[in-house]
Amino acid sequence: MSNTGRVIAKSLSNSNGKVKLVRGKVKRNIDPLMEWIKWLSYESNSEKARSQNLSHKSIEQLSKEELIWVSEYKSRKHMLDLFKRYTKGECSSSEYMEVYDYMGKPIEDLMLDKLNEKELEEARAKITRLSKFSLEELNKKVKEEQQPRNYDELSMVDAYVLHVVSDFVYKKNIKLDNIKLGAELDRNAVMREKSMIYALKKYANK
Repeated sequence: MSNTGRVIAKSLSNSNGKVKLVRGKVKRNIDPLMEWIKWLSYESNSEKARSQNLSHKSIEQLSKEELIWVSEYKSRKHMLDLFKRYTKGECSSSEYMEVYDYMGKPIEDLMLDKLNEKELEEARAKITRLSKFSLEELNKKVKEEQQPRNYDELSMVDAYVLHVVSDFVYKKNIKLDNIKLGAELDRNAVMREKSMIYALKKYANK
C-alpha cells in the first residue's frame, strides 16, 4: 500500500462522504464499488446452509476451521454494510479507512471463493466462446453489461465473466482463453491454503 495514497485517503476520510476514493482496477469499465457490493452480498446455497448449521453451535463446539469460516463470514457481512454506507457517504472516518483498506485486496480472490467448480467450468466455457468475438463486440458487451441496472441482473457467473472480459478489453487483448482463468484458479487454491495455514497458526498461538 502506498503511504502517500493512505495519507490522502486519511485526509479525505473527514469529508463527510463528499469525496470517495476507489482503489483497485479503477481504469476498467466496471465500477469497483458496484462489484464489491454485488460479490459481498452474494451467498451460495452451500454458504447459507453452512451458516445456518453453525449458528446452532456455541463457540466452544466449533472446530478451528469452523471458527475461521465464521470469522470470515461475519467480516464480509460487516464489510458489506460498510460498503453500502460508504457509497451513501455515511461512514465515519475510521469506517472510511476500513473500506479503503479492504479495497486494496484482490476482488478476484472473493469471486473465486464464492464460485464453485461447476460455475467456474461454466465461466471457462463462456470465456472460450467470447474469445471468438471481435474487440468491437467485446467493447459493446462490456458497455451494456456494466450499466448498474444491467449489472444487477447478471448471474454471478456472468458477473465474473464480465470482470475477466473487461480486463482483457482494457488491455486490448482479445485472446480470451483458459490460461488466464486457469492461472487464477491455481492462485486462488494456493492463497486459500496459505490463508488457512496462517489462520490456524494464529489461532493456535492464542
